[in-house]
Amino acid sequence: MSAESTKENNIDEITEEDIPKDKKYDCVIVNTYFEVDDLQDDSIISEGNKYTEKTRNLIEKAAGVTTEGGILFVYGLPRYLPFFSVHLNALEAQNCKFLFKYWIALEFNSGNKPNILKNSHIGLLMYLKTKSTILPTPFHLRTKEVRSPYKECAACGKNIKDWGGKKHLMNPLGTAFSDVWSDLNIDIDKAKNIPELIIKRIQNLVNKGKSKILIIKQKKIERKNKENE
Repeated sequence: MSAESTKENNIDEITEEDIPKDKKYDCVIVNTYFEVDDLQDDSIISEGNKYTEKTRNLIEKAAGVTTEGGILFVYGLPRYLPFFSVHLNALEAQNCKFLFKYWIALEFNSGNKPNILKNSHIGLLMYLKTKSTILPTPFHLRTKEVRSPYKECAACGKNIKDWGGKKHLMNPLGTAFSDVWSDLNIDIDKAKNIPELIIKRIQNLVNKGKSKILIIKQKKIERKNKENE
């Protein structure tokens, strides 16, 4: 995403070293560092490994620049997200807590590597920053307006879903989003940096370009000796 497009769309994209101290955002997206090959790693993760510790510190900084009633997203490898979720569940920032809302599974195209069952999912945690988890700060996602197009038959062009005689009930805008986004049609090799399509969808969900959005890219973290993490 170019600097010009981010400015026009009310989106700032920075590295973790440039997180502002005097500015707040309605929506913050933490793009955690990983390599696509890490999806195939099944080693045991120790509680205090360097990657999780540094990423939790980054998430705390991101939490500090999220407004009350704002949304914090964490984009990363599914095997690490539970560690970050536990941390957010216990985190407090500016007298606010963080309330878990969704774990969205992002389904990418797995590619055509022979003899490999390739993992093609990246996770997206979604948290609300709120004064109280019992009486949460009100927030709104535009789920009625932002929808996914219906899938059509490649041969005849008609909708592939059997509506049982109730096609008149179909929403012309498409089907509602679930917590699995399987319509992305993006190659997994492009998953390292959160794709612009996903950023645009988040932007439309939170407020159609009116909200101030910050994307924080985590710097590279070496993980050569994974068994010693």
